Amino acid sequence: MFDTRIELAAPASSPTALRSDELLTAITAAQRTINQATARQLAYVAEFARRQPAPEDPAIGGGERATRDGVSEFAAADIGCALRISRRAADRLLDTALALQRLPATNAALAAGDLDLPRARLVCAETAHLDDTHAAAVETRVLPRAPGQVYSELRRALRRAALTLAPVPRQVVGRISLV
Repeated sequence: MFDTRIELAAPASSPTALRSDELLTAITAAQRTINQATARQLAYVAEFARRQPAPEDPAIGGGERATRDGVSEFAAADIGCALRISRRAADRLLDTALALQRLPATNAALAAGDLDLPRARLVCAETAHLDDTHAAAVETRVLPRAPGQVYSELRRALRRAALTLAPVPRQVVGRISLV
């Protein structure tokens, strides 16, 4: 639809110097840049968490967050302090970073700028109950169309793909909503 290759740093990208169609291109390019920067930040968060292992002795750390993928319960607190965000926001950032580690195609789409953070988080949430093989199959089926879908369309596509590709116990099928 729009050429998103506009150079944001160029002097011509001053908003007042652009035509309306160029402004839409600049808005789209800026979003891609934000998506790419978000992917880098999440990669840094995941690496930081990897370097903050949970104590092996449960009596030493022992908090409920201590078992989050083997990450120290204090990793989110450190991230929150560094970013000056709440513990809850830091927990969410850390959870997203860790979830993306098992979703390489989603991570790559975010890093390429094709997927934004809310959609990446949606993929994480909708594949959390799947094993890695089924999650990868859902990614393969859904991600090619994801950049052109609104949030609700992507959610429906993810749920349909998960139902189609992953075995679901019969008693659960009736409780799953595709909306």
